[in-house]
Amino acid sequence: DDRVAILVHRSPDPDSIASAAALRDIAASRDVEAEIIYEGEIGHQENRAFVNLLGIDLVSGDEVDMADYDTVALVDYAKGGEPAAEEIDILVDHYEYENEDLDARFEDVRSNVSATSTILTKYIQELDLNLSQEVATALLYGIRAETLDFKRDTTPADLTAAAYLYPFADHDTLE
Repeated sequence: DDRVAILVHRSPDPDSIASAAALRDIAASRDVEAEIIYEGEIGHQENRAFVNLLGIDLVSGDEVDMADYDTVALVDYAKGGEPAAEEIDILVDHYEYENEDLDARFEDVRSNVSATSTILTKYIQELDLNLSQEVATALLYGIRAETLDFKRDTTPADLTAAAYLYPFADHDTLE
């Protein structure tokens, strides 16, 4: 009966949105309902197009009561300020979280990769989940956006994740 709130940082970017969509799919594979919740707005036109083209459902934080959720996950949130929830259960990010008081039950922070999408891709591989074209496309785009099309701080893990996602992605939509 658990419900999961997946919180992404204010005015989320493609890496944040893609990572949250992947975590939502992982939860669904375990018959757990999850919603992606954002603060602020999806401001950049490119990010709005990304969400609309891939049909990723996001819910504004203004429309939810955090007490309705049993589990709270922060995904790609380190630069996002203070979360709307008091207790955090899951933290997945590629940046160290700046709030030293945050104590999540499960933390996976890998500062040795350039995108949280890389981390979530690894989860999908490890769990041997079927990947929808939409989520594969989102994750690949999240990695590309964080690495500036593999020109900035790209790690071997980012390249391996992108290579895994490539055959599943919708390349027309990516362009």
